[in-house]
Amino acid sequence: RASWASRPAVTVWRSRVCDRSRRPPRRSRTSTGTTLWWCGRTAPTYHDIGRDIRSIFDRRTRIVRTGVHTETYAGIHRSSSAVRDYVSITRGCGNFCSYCVVPYVRGPVRSRGPDDIGREVTSLVTSGVRDITLLGQNVNEYESGGVGFAELLGRVAGVQGLGRLRFLTSHPKDFDDRIIAAVEEHANICDWFHLPIQSGNDRILDLMNRRYTVEDYRRRIAAIRSRLPSATVTTDIIVGFPSDTDEEYRDTMAVGEEIRFVAA
Repeated sequence: RASWASRPAVTVWRSRVCDRSRRPPRRSRTSTGTTLWWCGRTAPTYHDIGRDIRSIFDRRTRIVRTGVHTETYAGIHRSSSAVRDYVSITRGCGNFCSYCVVPYVRGPVRSRGPDDIGREVTSLVTSGVRDITLLGQNVNEYESGGVGFAELLGRVAGVQGLGRLRFLTSHPKDFDDRIIAAVEEHANICDWFHLPIQSGNDRILDLMNRRYTVEDYRRRIAAIRSRLPSATVTTDIIVGFPSDTDEEYRDTMAVGEEIRFVAA
């Protein structure tokens, strides 16, 4: 694979996005004769966008931002009037599944600190939220200060007043028994596992760069159902992947019938 430095950056130019490897952006100026230019993967830090736009009009300044930022949504401690809400625990991904753009537009995976996550969950619960889903492109990769995902689940489940806790999305290559044990231990963690299989054929899984086999996946499901027989399992499936044959499609259908996903 190409190194991070050699991958094309994305330029955001007055709400227009263009890939510089395909075409150069037009020079675009505001009515005050100033330019806002953000450059680099996720370069416009969400904390600064409002301030930068105000600077353009208030100070008539030209702003250029470059580089890959390391933001993790830290410092966001929201309240909500909803009963159900979502809390991001990671940003980015380093898996490079062959069909996915996330590593190129969000950069490598970065994990938010567990204490910061806890503060946001507490703030939401205090405002009335009772059902929270922890979000990440691959939550199983979460690691911050020696705290892994299974331990994080236990910490968040312990927030007073939280009725239900869920998480999305797990990757089969990183899913392990510690996660199952955390769900088993805490009554408010829903025994729902969204575990994308994507294909029931090993050749296609290899082309997708998923880094597990169908048999690996079967073992993950068996581990879940041996400890949590009533667990709900849902999945994602891609059909018609380039070079996928009718026989390989039937392999995927057969695995679906065997595992009996609740939804896909």
